[in-house]
Amino acid sequence: MEVVLDSVTVAYGDAVALEDVTLRLRGPGLVLLMGPNGAGKTTLMRAVAGLVRPLRGRVLVDGVDVTGRPEAAGRFVAYMPQTAPEVHLPLTALEAVEWYLSIARARWPRLLAGRRLRSIAERALEAVGLPRDMWDKPVASLSVGLRQRVMLARVLALGTPVLLLDEPLAPVDPAGRAELAELLASIARERLVVVSVHDPSLLRPHAAMVVLLRRRLVAAGRPDEVLRAEVLERVYGRAVVEVPPGQPHIADSHSHVAR
Repeated sequence: MEVVLDSVTVAYGDAVALEDVTLRLRGPGLVLLMGPNGAGKTTLMRAVAGLVRPLRGRVLVDGVDVTGRPEAAGRFVAYMPQTAPEVHLPLTALEAVEWYLSIARARWPRLLAGRRLRSIAERALEAVGLPRDMWDKPVASLSVGLRQRVMLARVLALGTPVLLLDEPLAPVDPAGRAELAELLASIARERLVVVSVHDPSLLRPHAAMVVLLRRRLVAAGRPDEVLRAEVLERVYGRAVVEVPPGQPHIADSHSHVAR
């Protein structure tokens, strides 16, 4: 599976969010997408999902042009935003996944034709490790870590070969982040999983590639090539610290320095 961004520029009004980004991602494998707030991480994911139309350039997934075409991208790509509306609805965990699948079936009927939504939702909740006694609990009543597992189950249930996950670790406590990181690494053995992060320390051992953005593509390559202080400083400046020496981390309000 391959995702290609070819000279992609995206703007919201007069504000350019991505500028002339050319990038090739291959899977299965785990890709870390990094950059400070406003660097274009979410915009890049939304462009791959066909949810925004670039001013210039195109997006290809498995050789298919999905530029600005969510119905085409949805055959290959599932996108998990930072927040999801069903968190605030009176839905149980199982209902939340079924509800999302029912919407997907309306958009892409061939994707789920002839398949029972409940069995798909149950398998997805099992795959993300949500305890069975939580399946009938309202999503809003779950801990943040368990809620993130439900959100991940929604996109996993679609069965697409590409998952785009927008800062899934950010709201979770340290213990929950470590467990979720291991889960993402496991999923990435069979799919192309692109995860935006501020602190790469938990996912670094599992990552095949790191992409560093600041509206433009700053660097892309193996973790040992990109996650070096001299490279990270191009976008994070003095927020880069080395704890211990030789292991750079991003110390800002949206990340946690590993101790």
